[in-house]
Formats: sequence, structure tokens, C-alpha cells
Amino acid sequence: MFAATRTGVLTAKANGAYRYWAVLVLNNNGDTGFISCSEVELRSVVGGADLTSPSTPVTVTSGTLFPASNTVDNNLGTYFLTGSGQVTNQRFAFDLVTPQKVVQMGWRKRGTGLASQAPKDLTIQASADGATWDTVASFTNSTGWDDFLRLFTW
Repeated sequence: MFAATRTGVLTAKANGAYRYWAVLVLNNNGDTGFISCSEVELRSVVGGADLTSPSTPVTVTSGTLFPASNTVDNNLGTYFLTGSGQVTNQRFAFDLVTPQKVVQMGWRKRGTGLASQAPKDLTIQASADGATWDTVASFTNSTGWDDFLRLFTW
């Protein structure tokens, strides 16, 4: 089991359906070079089907060494990597095209031994327009990434 602590509380507004959902990675687990990710899954019910697909538009705050679309391509052999030194305040935004309620996010870390590139502190955000973001939940101290898939539920 992992040691993340949820610090956020749902608001009535954030409990609704939104077109855009994002993971704002505030800090990674100590890597000075990168944040990496193999897959991100968004779910409308706990343990449910992934709402993302290879056609889901994805944007990331910073320039990347690998495409952001790798985070939704359903291929665990590909991954996303931020540009060198971009290890804080990186927003991974997903356009679900139609408003969806999301209650769980899964983050698949990249490969064995790369736990330092996984998120330590993160915020789940939602938006109607992709420009103005509401905070849905925040998680801190997500350490001990020996698992490949970490689930965050709010």
C-alpha cells in the first residue's frame, strides 16, 4: 500500500461533469531531471473503465522529450518524459470531448527503478473550458512507488 495522503475536499461544483481533467504534478519523488509516466487512466467510477483512449487529446505544461499522447496510448512500452529539469508544476491535461464525472485517476509509472520520476505531490483539476481550472483534490507524500499503477480516489 502506498503512503499518499489526500488533503483536498470535494466541492459541490467539482463533483460534477467536466470536459477537461488534469493532473498537476507539484513535485516528483526526488529526480532532478524528469517527471515520467507510462499511462494515465481517468475513471468515472472507482475501479471502472478508463475514460481515456489513444484519441484523447493531451497537453502538458512543458516541452517534452516524448509525446504527451503516450500517456493515453494503452501501450505500456511507451512513456512520456518532461524536458530536462522540468520536475515541478507540470500539468497533464486531458480533453474528454464531452463532460464526464471523474472520481479516480490511475498513474502508471515508467519502468523498474524509476520511482524518483513519479509524482510525490499532485492536484486533480477540472475545467469546463481548458483555461480556468478548479481544484478537485490534492494528494501529498505519494512515496514508495514499487507498484506500477497507483490509484488516486476522491
